Amino acid sequence: MPNGGKNLTSSPGRKAVALSPNGVTKPQLATAGKEKKIAFSFAYFKQYRFFGLADVSATWFASLLDRLKDLSDKSAGIMGDYTARKQYRIHPVEWSQPNIPIQRADLDAVPKDYLNNDVEYPILQFTISKSMGRVAGFFDEESSVFYIVLLDPKHNLQPSKDHGYKVDDTTPLPTPYEVALHLTKRCSQAATCPVVGNKITDDDSFRAVFYDNDDAEVIASLRKKGISFYDAFRQFILENI
Repeated sequence: MPNGGKNLTSSPGRKAVALSPNGVTKPQLATAGKEKKIAFSFAYFKQYRFFGLADVSATWFASLLDRLKDLSDKSAGIMGDYTARKQYRIHPVEWSQPNIPIQRADLDAVPKDYLNNDVEYPILQFTISKSMGRVAGFFDEESSVFYIVLLDPKHNLQPSKDHGYKVDDTTPLPTPYEVALHLTKRCSQAATCPVVGNKITDDDSFRAVFYDNDDAEVIASLRKKGISFYDAFRQFILENI
């Protein structure tokens, strides 16, 4: 991670990552490093094409969290344990895999000091479960934080020969903020739009509700009474679902 402009490739005390004869990365860790439990960070995560999350289920997200919880009880020394590597299917991403739809250089959310150093910071992958895809990322300088760079629910990161090296397209999962921006842009360009683009925000967090002009008097009345429109709307939803 960039720290005060220092170059990560020359970080003092950082030991190179070695490859065992079978090609599996094994960080050469200090004894203290082995005792640290793995922490996960989404600081450099991004949804890339073929690695979007709009089509996955709540069950998939629950399985992802279960896997991260499981591995959070392990140390980075797991990389030196053949049985554990096999259990979690931990190994470097095979960038030469036929028809792989992404390359290391495409991971533009990752700082260049990491991205351009594939020796010390190889991109590793581990399985969520046999049918639910993989997680890809890399360990930090201390080999205690694993930066997740992408999630692969469709098994696109390693196209299978059994399926003709086929990859499945995916759609990014938008945030509520992105949805709100999209609606605002779409309606401002439409001559006849049922949503006029009025926006209400409550509290310090972003909450946007789009409403028709006919509702303006109701909203103004709530405000005069000191009632939060967001709270009133949320209560209405809870009482009617």
